[in-house]
Amino acid sequence: MTAFLLNQELQVVLKRSLIGQNPSIRKTLMSLGLKKIGQIKIISANACSIGQMNKVLNCLEVTPLDNNAKK
Repeated sequence: MTAFLLNQELQVVLKRSLIGQNPSIRKTLMSLGLKKIGQIKIISANACSIGQMNKVLNCLEVTPLDNNAKK
């Protein structure tokens, strides 16, 4: 995972199924708000969320959002 700035908005997409995953990985993905393959969430990058994403990185696709594109 590339280094992200704190408080930066990140787009997180679930790419792999929860089926067959370790229960702790399932709970981490659920805490990020991801339940279905292809589901997209916008998450603010802080120490907690970056740690969670690092734990389940093999199931995710993470891209930074351009703050100017939202306006």
